Amino acid sequence: MVLNFLSQINDKPTYFAEKLTKGLLQNKDIQLREQMIDRVRVLFDADVYACCAPKIHEIIDFNLYFEPHEYIVPTIAVIRKKMGELKCYEMVHISRPFKINGYQNVIIEADKTNLQISVNGRKSYDKAASLKFAVNEGFDTWADFSDYWRPKAEKCRDNIYFGRMIHFTDFRY
Repeated sequence: MVLNFLSQINDKPTYFAEKLTKGLLQNKDIQLREQMIDRVRVLFDADVYACCAPKIHEIIDFNLYFEPHEYIVPTIAVIRKKMGELKCYEMVHISRPFKINGYQNVIIEADKTNLQISVNGRKSYDKAASLKFAVNEGFDTWADFSDYWRPKAEKCRDNIYFGRMIHFTDFRY
């Protein structure tokens, strides 16, 4: 199953290839490390990799379903051409396929001033925990996470987004 990551959000580079690779290399077995060394055709910034935090999970729509321990192929949408508002993307493989490590259910709720996250029914009110969640999702700041997820939640019924978090490591909330 293909899992696609964005190379830019709000015209800002995500560095998801570097962050995901770092997360997998820090938390997976030797076999995966050998696979990651053999990754193909990705625009990879070694300087960013050296200082970025690892991306260890991905929130997907609740209706999308991946089997536990199913292999996923991570790809990234790289902008190849820009013609005004029109952007041309190329899908680039980040790594060889690897197994999903598990799931947790996620609810992202938007009100007028806040974005509230619940994982498996447990709400997080702590700012440090919310920031850690955003960083583990691959965002640099809570503001970046909020700027991306608030519009998605606001488009949902009652401003509540129901999703599923795919884990790439043994870490759980």
